[in-house]
Amino acid sequence: MRRLFARRYPNNFDAAGTEQWMAEVVLKAPLRFNAIRTDDALCISLVTEVPWLPTEREVSVVVILADHGAVWQTIPLLRASIEWARYRQASAWRFHSNMPAHCTALARRVGVPLDVPHFKLHFGAS
Repeated sequence: MRRLFARRYPNNFDAAGTEQWMAEVVLKAPLRFNAIRTDDALCISLVTEVPWLPTEREVSVVVILADHGAVWQTIPLLRASIEWARYRQASAWRFHSNMPAHCTALARRVGVPLDVPHFKLHFGAS
């Protein structure tokens, strides 16, 4: 995981913080997070619900990451994330990107339509 993050985020990767998050948060909450990987790709999904509607779960992909030239390895990971969302009886599955690369092609490849509208406020320096 460290190698993959370091290659894809060479200028702003906090290796210790990321490993601590994986060990202390993701891996200790298997009902909340689903972490799956291949040799050169990683997908971490998170299930959430609001307190007043506990049966209305949503699953969001919080990390989808592939090494250079291995983006095709993300397709089975995204499909597995969708299946995990169904298993967890989620009412929705979400996937978006905060990177310059758009995720439209990947979303279409796994059969997910565009989710609109999106709105976002930025706070502080960008």
